Amino acid sequence: MQRIGYSPLYVLYCNEHAIRLWHELNKKQPAFIDATDGVVYNKKKGREYLYYEICFANPTPGLTSIPVAAMLSEKHDVPQIHHFLSCFQHSEKQVYGRSNTSQPQQINTDFSMALILSVLKCYNTETLNDYLDRTWKILSGHGTNNDLKKTVLHVCLAHVMKNVKSKLKDHLSKRNLEFCMYFFGLLINAKY
Repeated sequence: MQRIGYSPLYVLYCNEHAIRLWHELNKKQPAFIDATDGVVYNKKKGREYLYYEICFANPTPGLTSIPVAAMLSEKHDVPQIHHFLSCFQHSEKQVYGRSNTSQPQQINTDFSMALILSVLKCYNTETLNDYLDRTWKILSGHGTNNDLKKTVLHVCLAHVMKNVKSKLKDHLSKRNLEFCMYFFGLLINAKY
């Protein structure tokens, strides 16, 4: 897949080998999607472009991740990211047929709401509220088999901790902030 758009400006890229790798790996291990800004800068327009990548962790420790699709875009919003994911999904359908596309087991992302909403919309046809309701059903023992088949969205713990800390630091003393962060860490790692 290679697509180029002008308004907004974007370039999408993947190849058949990457699609086949995606098709096999996403059933067994988590995929990652992230955006990095500042990779390309247009001096004329005074604008940075974001580089998006869908990848898997390399099975060999210490080696770089394995990219399966990429996009360069001037936008960081749900329509643009959803378009990227949908084009990638469409490419998988072209290789494997409509009835043989894979449902990712888990997708990891940072705390970007645009990425979160795009992943939920593309792979689960869900809103954030639908996802939270479904998650609650599963955790409370009322989830259906269909609920369990959908993609699990995982937000990076480091990003969660950073966001919690930034929200609390203006309201708590340093000592209380450290205690709250310690307690929040225990809460996140708690098992029932």
